[in-house]
Amino acid sequence: MERVRQIVDLPAFSVANVHLSHGQMLNRRQLRHIAGHLPYRAAVLGDYNLVGPALLPGFRDVGPREPTHVCADMVPLRLDRCYARGMVCSQSYAMDRAGSDHRPIMVRLEALSAVERLAA
Repeated sequence: MERVRQIVDLPAFSVANVHLSHGQMLNRRQLRHIAGHLPYRAAVLGDYNLVGPALLPGFRDVGPREPTHVCADMVPLRLDRCYARGMVCSQSYAMDRAGSDHRPIMVRLEALSAVERLAA
Protein backbone atom coordinates (compact mmCIF):
# COMPACT_ATOMS: atom_id res chain seq x y z
CA MET A 1 0.00 0.00 0.00
CA GLU A 2 1.35 3.43 -0.90
CA ARG A 3 1.68 5.95 1.90
CA VAL A 4 0.54 9.53 1.73
CA ARG A 5 2.08 12.86 2.66
CA GLN A 6 0.79 16.36 2.17
CA ILE A 7 3.12 19.35 2.44
CA VAL A 8 1.67 22.82 2.92
CA ASP A 9 4.11 25.70 2.39
CA LEU A 10 3.12 28.85 4.26
CA PRO A 11 5.06 32.12 4.34
CA ALA A 12 6.48 31.56 7.86
CA PHE A 13 6.82 27.73 7.90
CA SER A 14 5.83 24.46 6.24
CA VAL A 15 3.69 21.62 7.56
CA ALA A 16 3.87 18.01 6.39
CA ASN A 17 0.87 15.83 7.23
CA VAL A 18 1.80 12.13 7.05
CA HIS A 19 0.44 8.60 7.17
CA LEU A 20 3.59 6.50 7.36
CA SER A 21 4.21 2.79 6.77
CA HIS A 22 3.97 0.19 9.52
CA GLY A 23 7.60 -0.98 9.30
CA GLN A 24 9.67 0.70 12.02
CA MET A 25 12.76 1.16 9.83
CA LEU A 26 10.78 2.11 6.71
CA ASN A 27 8.74 4.82 8.39
CA ARG A 28 11.91 6.38 9.87
CA ARG A 29 13.39 6.46 6.34
CA GLN A 30 10.19 8.06 5.07
CA LEU A 31 10.47 10.75 7.77
CA ARG A 32 14.09 11.57 6.88
CA HIS A 33 13.13 11.80 3.19
CA ILE A 34 10.25 14.19 3.94
CA ALA A 35 12.38 16.30 6.31
CA GLY A 36 14.94 16.71 3.53
CA HIS A 37 12.33 18.56 1.46
CA LEU A 38 11.26 20.97 4.19
CA PRO A 39 12.62 24.43 5.04
CA TYR A 40 14.16 25.15 8.45
CA ARG A 41 10.86 26.16 10.08
CA ALA A 42 8.70 23.08 9.67
CA ALA A 43 6.47 20.55 11.41
CA VAL A 44 5.75 16.94 10.50
CA LEU A 45 2.58 15.58 12.06
CA GLY A 46 0.15 12.76 11.62
CA ASP A 47 0.02 8.97 11.88
CA TYR A 48 3.62 7.88 12.32
CA ASN A 49 2.72 4.20 12.97
CA LEU A 50 5.83 4.34 15.10
CA VAL A 51 6.70 2.80 18.45
CA GLY A 52 9.55 4.64 20.16
CA PRO A 53 11.37 7.82 19.12
CA ALA A 54 11.41 8.93 15.49
CA LEU A 55 15.13 9.80 15.52
CA LEU A 56 14.55 12.76 13.21
CA PRO A 57 17.70 14.92 13.37
CA GLY A 58 17.09 18.61 14.10
CA PHE A 59 13.43 18.08 15.05
CA ARG A 60 11.89 17.97 18.54
CA ASP A 61 8.92 15.86 19.58
CA VAL A 62 6.33 18.48 20.55
CA GLY A 63 3.11 16.49 20.23
CA PRO A 64 0.89 15.22 23.01
CA ARG A 65 2.30 12.44 25.17
CA GLU A 66 -0.90 10.46 25.76
CA PRO A 67 -1.96 7.42 23.69
CA THR A 68 -3.56 8.27 20.37
CA HIS A 69 -4.43 4.78 19.11
CA VAL A 70 -7.02 2.65 20.85
CA CYS A 71 -8.11 -0.62 19.28
CA ALA A 72 -10.22 -3.36 20.89
CA ASP A 73 -8.24 -5.18 23.58
CA MET A 74 -4.79 -3.92 22.50
CA VAL A 75 -2.65 -1.72 24.72
CA PRO A 76 -3.25 1.95 23.79
CA LEU A 77 -0.26 3.40 21.89
CA ARG A 78 1.01 6.82 20.94
CA LEU A 79 1.20 6.51 17.13
CA ASP A 80 0.21 10.05 16.15
CA ARG A 81 3.01 12.57 16.60
CA CYS A 82 4.23 16.06 15.85
CA TYR A 83 7.92 16.81 15.35
CA ALA A 84 9.00 20.40 14.73
CA ARG A 85 12.12 22.47 14.13
CA GLY A 86 12.49 26.24 14.26
CA MET A 87 9.16 26.39 16.07
CA VAL A 88 7.83 26.48 19.61
CA CYS A 89 4.80 24.47 20.71
CA SER A 90 2.57 26.31 23.19
CA GLN A 91 -0.21 23.72 23.33
CA SER A 92 -0.78 20.09 22.31
CA TYR A 93 -3.36 17.46 23.11
CA ALA A 94 -5.07 14.39 21.69
CA MET A 95 -8.69 15.04 20.79
CA ASP A 96 -11.58 12.63 21.31
CA ARG A 97 -11.76 10.02 18.60
CA ALA A 98 -14.71 9.90 16.27
CA GLY A 99 -15.10 7.19 13.62
CA SER A 100 -11.48 6.03 13.81
CA ASP A 101 -9.19 3.95 15.99
CA HIS A 102 -6.93 7.05 16.20
CA ARG A 103 -7.38 10.20 18.23
CA PRO A 104 -6.49 13.28 16.14
CA ILE A 105 -3.87 15.54 17.65
CA MET A 106 -3.96 19.32 17.96
CA VAL A 107 -0.81 21.43 18.27
CA ARG A 108 -0.36 25.19 18.45
CA LEU A 109 2.98 26.18 16.93
CA GLU A 110 4.75 29.52 16.56
CA ALA A 111 7.78 30.17 14.38
CA LEU A 112 10.97 31.13 16.22
CA SER A 113 12.42 34.53 15.37
CA ALA A 114 16.02 34.73 14.13
CA VAL A 115 17.14 35.89 17.61
CA GLU A 116 15.31 33.05 19.36
CA ARG A 117 16.73 30.55 16.86
CA LEU A 118 20.32 31.69 17.59
CA ALA A 119 19.72 31.42 21.33
CA ALA A 120 18.27 27.88 21.06
